[in-house]
Amino acid sequence: MTYKKLWILLLAFLLVCALATWGCGERSISDGDDDDSGWSDDDDAAGDDDSAAQTPDNSCGHRVDTEIVNFGFNVVLDTTGATQSPQGRPLQEGWTLAESPTEIDDHNGREYAQIASYMMPIRDALICDIATLDEADWLSMTQVLTLNDIKTEQDLSGPPPQQVYSTEGIY
Repeated sequence: MTYKKLWILLLAFLLVCALATWGCGERSISDGDDDDSGWSDDDDAAGDDDSAAQTPDNSCGHRVDTEIVNFGFNVVLDTTGATQSPQGRPLQEGWTLAESPTEIDDHNGREYAQIASYMMPIRDALICDIATLDEADWLSMTQVLTLNDIKTEQDLSGPPPQQVYSTEGIY
């Protein structure tokens, strides 16, 4: 197995761990805030629960600009703008991908940013944009995981903490 596949597998695992907390930022599920969904609904005052009227809340997630993704010229930034070195913890809420004016020479730093360029949009889709996500966009977004044989098998036996969803199992 190549380093690239190992990094992708590690980040996919960390993503699953992060998703287990099901929340954006430091908020918890039981914090009592009724508008904690990460969504804004223009028709909320009218009481319309139509998910087609919902739009993504751009304050949630990583919001990676796909136009800047360039292998070897990206870095992961935290919420203060500090460059994050590769690490074994999940990507944090508000971290994003930025362009580097110079090529990243460090192999681990280059791969960390590349994996973040794949996983940040997937995390955003699951946590922030699930109501507006369609199957074609999801399969396109997760194609890199499928090509690397990551998250291809689903097992929903057992209690929820032991259940494993595949990329195709989301739909």
